[in-house]
Amino acid sequence: MVPLDRRADQRVQNPSQALRYVRTMRHQREPVIRGFSVFALTSILVAVVFVLTDHRRDLVGVTAGTNGPALITTIARLGLLGFTVTLVILWPQRPSLTRSPLTFAIGSYVLYIAAGVLWSPDPSFTLHKLVVLTTVGITAFCIAQVFDLDQITDLILVILVGYLVLGAAYEISSGSVQLRSDYRFEGTTHANQNGLFAAIVALISGTRLFLSHDSRSLRRTYWLLLIGSIAVTAITMSRTAMISLAAAVLIITALQMTIRTSSARMPLGAFVSTAAIASAVALVVLRGPRRGDLSSFGERSVIWEPLWGAVQERPIHGYGHLGYWVSVPSGRVNNAHSVYLDLLLDGGLIALALVLLILGLTIAKLLTATRHGAGANTVFCLAFICFLIVHGLAESSWSRPMIGLLFLSCVVARVAVPGPSRSSYSSSPAR
Repeated sequence: MVPLDRRADQRVQNPSQALRYVRTMRHQREPVIRGFSVFALTSILVAVVFVLTDHRRDLVGVTAGTNGPALITTIARLGLLGFTVTLVILWPQRPSLTRSPLTFAIGSYVLYIAAGVLWSPDPSFTLHKLVVLTTVGITAFCIAQVFDLDQITDLILVILVGYLVLGAAYEISSGSVQLRSDYRFEGTTHANQNGLFAAIVALISGTRLFLSHDSRSLRRTYWLLLIGSIAVTAITMSRTAMISLAAAVLIITALQMTIRTSSARMPLGAFVSTAAIASAVALVVLRGPRRGDLSSFGERSVIWEPLWGAVQERPIHGYGHLGYWVSVPSGRVNNAHSVYLDLLLDGGLIALALVLLILGLTIAKLLTATRHGAGANTVFCLAFICFLIVHGLAESSWSRPMIGLLFLSCVVARVAVPGPSRSSYSSSPAR
């Protein structure tokens, strides 16, 4: 059976199929080619709009707690906005939000979060932040319509590996690397964020190493990425990332063992990965707790205690998107360090229930695809969602417009609304 998420391995059976395949591929690539031709102009127009509307700080400001240069943030925001506007203009398809339970749940969540402006303590602030959140969502949807899961996984891997390499170069050039017990790899962002990125790289390389049939040179590369990413996760001292990675490996292994098409190398991969992760966790634990660091796993209760009181005041509908944080004085903490607590603050129990429904329906579709012979990239998407569900218990890794939310939105959007190409989560097996 041919893996569904490796389109390069699919063989056409006759000339007419080959011609349809070429036309489909050309139709897919046209928006990208045209998009890059107007990308710079769109970004400039977005920058002009931001300046004219007196949002200069939003354009060039650096996120609180980030030690990277402002130029990186500026380029990233301009690129995201420009890419979004370009693809929205060029992409011709507008699928209905009621075509499946998953798309209906996504549409319901979007409408409900938008309605949060009505009960937000500061409607103008919430509306402005909703624009940023909507930008991430639309960008993810457009990416999912242009690329399939195989290409999205490649994109995630390249971006995260590049980000970690640039962070390491920045750390070395600034002289921050020191051989001491409390050293944490930070690079151009927070150490916990680097731990998240490295753990995702470990998931991608691990699933491809033990579930795909790539060449020997690629397998060596995946071995290096797997070992290196686990090592990077260890030196970030992010207990949340390591525990979540171990949990995702165990969950996905248990699921794969119940599927007839599971690879014979899966038990070996689970053993190697779990042993390496357990060793890394033990190494970090032996270093001792990070007292006084509110971003550490052991100090979460200091943040959570007052936030639970705020949730109990508005348990059903919350305070609107980021509405709670308007009244909080500027300081070191600007999120709940828990996705689920952030969701309760933003939209109450209704928002939390809708998000869990979306993730549950996405997992169900991915499991169906896996049972019908989908390959390593579909399994990674399944492991990726399981990892984020666990990781969100003690980190705001995908409740805010950050790279984790963008990647998760790309996967969910691709599963919910298949593009014109043959998708890797199709419920029918390849022939």
